[in-house]
Amino acid sequence: MRLDLAIDGINNTAYMVEAEADPEDAEYNQFHNAFHINKMQLETEKQARNNLCLEKSRSWIFENNSTQNAIGQPTAYKLYPGDNAIPLSSKKAWWRKRASFVDYHVWVTPFDEKEMFGSGNYPNQSQSDIGLLKYTEQDRSIVDKDIVLWYTFGVTHIPRQEDFPVMPVVICGFTLKPNGFFDINPASDIPKPVKKADETCCKK
Repeated sequence: MRLDLAIDGINNTAYMVEAEADPEDAEYNQFHNAFHINKMQLETEKQARNNLCLEKSRSWIFENNSTQNAIGQPTAYKLYPGDNAIPLSSKKAWWRKRASFVDYHVWVTPFDEKEMFGSGNYPNQSQSDIGLLKYTEQDRSIVDKDIVLWYTFGVTHIPRQEDFPVMPVVICGFTLKPNGFFDINPASDIPKPVKKADETCCKK
């Protein structure tokens, strides 16, 4: 999936976000459930080539660092991966040479009107090493640029009895959600609270 992002403008920056459990013996972690977020800015195309990681709840945020929301954070959208898989064929398989985009789930490139297809312009007549693998070998900067997100997703289909005589459906995909892009939930129509008193309602 090719997504030509323009988050509140064309100059965007990509970040990879991972969750990490805090030490069990930390004084503040008495219930042993604390964790924190590691956010890493992706600076070049090669650094941006990554796969999903369930152990770290890995996701990706795309920010516009020149605009801010009501609490002073950059306006952004976040990629939430859905069901996915990795290719089980060897990289020596001929189809893998023509479809290098399956090597990684996530790729980020600066916009180039000549780079419109993850598998290159003519995948059925190509030799090898085309498309995203060739694009990203340039290792161009993707910081505050007009960037393009490429997300590879698919399924490993293991046939079951219910697939015969006609296979019904298999669903996979992803979600792109605002992440601090709006100041509040834009779908909420709850009226603003009215101040009734200057003191707390709780008993002292």
